[in-house]
Amino acid sequence: GLPKFWGSVNRLYGHVNGINNNNLQGQVIDRVKHLIGYAESTKEKIEERGLGFILKNQDIYGHGTERT
Repeated sequence: GLPKFWGSVNRLYGHVNGINNNNLQGQVIDRVKHLIGYAESTKEKIEERGLGFILKNQDIYGHGTERT
């Protein structure tokens, strides 16, 4: 599912233009879900939807190897 804040906003207002953070919201959420490991946001499924570009630079802007 969606993170709680946007899930609550969308349930309350529906999908009205201007209510969502912006048009990139779904793409950002897909990238985060992929990083976390959600089954519906695998690399293959994201690329099938034509959104493969959101997976770029994960080696730089991903989990990393050190905890800070």
